[in-house]
Amino acid sequence: PWDCTATFIAPVPWELHDNCDYAPTYTVAGPAGVSIVQDNDGNWVVSGAPKGTHTFLYTATDCCGNSTTVPATVTVEDRVGPVVSTIQDVVVALVPQGALDTIADGQAKLFWYHVDNNSYDACTDVKVEIRRSEDAPSCGNDGVGNHNNNTTFNNDGHSADDNKDTDGGEFVKFCCEDITAAATVDANGDGVVDALDEGYVEVIVRVWDDANMTGVYGDVDPVTGQSDNYNEAWSFVKVEDNTPPIIQGPDDAEIFCDWAIYENQQGTVQTRSAATTRSGWVGVDDIDFTKVGQATAYSTCNTEVVEFIDVIIINELDGLNQCGVGQFTRVWRVTKATKNGPIVSFVFQKITVSPRPSTFVVTQDKNNNGNLDQNEIGPIGVPCSGPSDDQLENDLNNGGYAPIVSNGTCDVIGRNIKVDTFFFENGVCKKWVAKYNYINWCDDAERGPFEVTFMYFDEEKPVLTCVDTMYAVDAACGYDLEISNSATDNGGCVDGGWLKWQVFIDLWGDGTVDAIESDYTFGNSWQRTTDFGSLPAGVQYNPDGVFVKRGNSTVSGGTKTVSLPSALRIEGNMSNHKVTWKVSDGCHNESTCQQDIMVVDKKAPTPYCVSLSTAVMDSEPVTVGGVEYNGMVELWATDFNVGSFDNCTAEENLLYTFDGINPVLDRIGQEHYFDAEGLSNENEYLAGLSQRWMPALGSSAMVFTCEDVANSPVTVRMSVWDEKLNTDYCE
Repeated sequence: PWDCTATFIAPVPWELHDNCDYAPTYTVAGPAGVSIVQDNDGNWVVSGAPKGTHTFLYTATDCCGNSTTVPATVTVEDRVGPVVSTIQDVVVALVPQGALDTIADGQAKLFWYHVDNNSYDACTDVKVEIRRSEDAPSCGNDGVGNHNNNTTFNNDGHSADDNKDTDGGEFVKFCCEDITAAATVDANGDGVVDALDEGYVEVIVRVWDDANMTGVYGDVDPVTGQSDNYNEAWSFVKVEDNTPPIIQGPDDAEIFCDWAIYENQQGTVQTRSAATTRSGWVGVDDIDFTKVGQATAYSTCNTEVVEFIDVIIINELDGLNQCGVGQFTRVWRVTKATKNGPIVSFVFQKITVSPRPSTFVVTQDKNNNGNLDQNEIGPIGVPCSGPSDDQLENDLNNGGYAPIVSNGTCDVIGRNIKVDTFFFENGVCKKWVAKYNYINWCDDAERGPFEVTFMYFDEEKPVLTCVDTMYAVDAACGYDLEISNSATDNGGCVDGGWLKWQVFIDLWGDGTVDAIESDYTFGNSWQRTTDFGSLPAGVQYNPDGVFVKRGNSTVSGGTKTVSLPSALRIEGNMSNHKVTWKVSDGCHNESTCQQDIMVVDKKAPTPYCVSLSTAVMDSEPVTVGGVEYNGMVELWATDFNVGSFDNCTAEENLLYTFDGINPVLDRIGQEHYFDAEGLSNENEYLAGLSQRWMPALGSSAMVFTCEDVANSPVTVRMSVWDEKLNTDYCE
């Protein structure tokens, strides 16, 4: 079959006999060029017999050497189909078939010779036809009546032919539908049917010979009835969409700086190539491109998404000034996703931005009346946290206090806000001064500074109370005055903020101030001054001079203590004084109160006693309360005194009684009888039940009776009293 000749066993004679030889032999001879040999089985094997009708001569010979030769006709026909060979791993790329204003329709056409791999026949030339499988899409390869030419070879009437076929088996078509063809076989030959086999589609190749030599491939010889031969093979074609998308950009555009177009500025680059690598691309959906135009794009199988960025390309002399005037380049791109990675196409558009006239005015005159009032420049009351962002940043027309700015449509106004914070009394009160400066980037024109003052207004006074107080003199019957007070303030910005004091001390309560301690002025030690003009006004001062000293502030709730100098030591067992306390917070709120102070002798005398012995004298009996008292002796309290003394009262002015009982005070200058209940009488006195007061002696007396003798020794308590009736006793 490889050289269009036949090899066969010559037909065995159907009759071979001889009258004498029961086993005659025969030989076969044929045309020139034909080889005829006898095999081991006695068969005559013919090889190299060309296609056509040939005469072979059979010669029979008996044992006596007699022979007979007869002819036999043999016809050699071509009944072997062509050898079909196809190219594997064919890849076709779809190309767009539409236009910019149509939906993409990618197609590819594959002719039979793109797949045929030198198919041949040993005897004749061959004809190659191609089709796709029965379920293939038409992909625009339509025959008569929309017949799917892809599924048939031609219209010759053979199997897989159709009389509506119009492509003659010359080609098949592929389209976008084939890219995602499901994997049904191991098309890529990796031994696994998986996603990698998607997009492979089958094509079938039929190869005809002209075996009957009629000159028509695929027919039947009407005389001999012999038909031509064919064989088929298939190949898998990988359909891909790798064609770059097509994008068409708008014309270069000119706009004005106040035209509101959407910009997607992504910085400065050196070249167009560098621009294509920038990030920040945005799509065109919901963006109005009326003023500058919009790029359009299409691709093989999809309607691709258009994106853009805006850049300054230095090599193209792009550039926008501070006001956005100048040129920039809009880079449009369309990206197509493929299995081999994205494919991107770009187009560039130049946009020129032209200027407008500039105006630039800044004012704080919201009412446009030529006057600036507190509502425009302050001070504006704010909380301790200070002015809010809205108050600082919003202008006077929009709920804030920033100046009002008016400018041209293309002006670019820069604003600087500087806020200086002032803390008073450690932050108890605060003040903020906001300074505004403006500059027009278009022409560097400046406006400002403009100032607005904000303050925390604390109208809550400190809480200050005065309590009248009594102080005791010391052992020397004097007192170095030290006084204290405290105040609280809940109105400031700082818990426990500083409070400042002024303390005016009027010794002896005579209406003139003798000492001032102030947290505002003076030195750190007490000094006498007669410079009354340097002292707080509205106060009557001691004409001989005033002691002044600088004090220390306190926190809210802290204790303010004032200690007078020794030069103002208070002497005496009793005196009255007045103190005026003034306290103010850091926000100028002040509270005042007056305190009365008494300095008195509160120390009891120091008694010293001596024991006595005495005898009871006879006397007339005295009956008190039904009880008779006999015998008596009268002893004075001073009889028991031996050097008692007091810090304030002179010894001669001390008073003496018994048992801590004082005389009736409103009769202190008169002789009288008294007991713990007040006035008494002579009988009770004579019975030893009360005391007798003798003003001239400054002492009382008591009577001791026979009853006391029975209880002797008797414990006697001598009480010593000073001029302030402080008392102590000894036994």
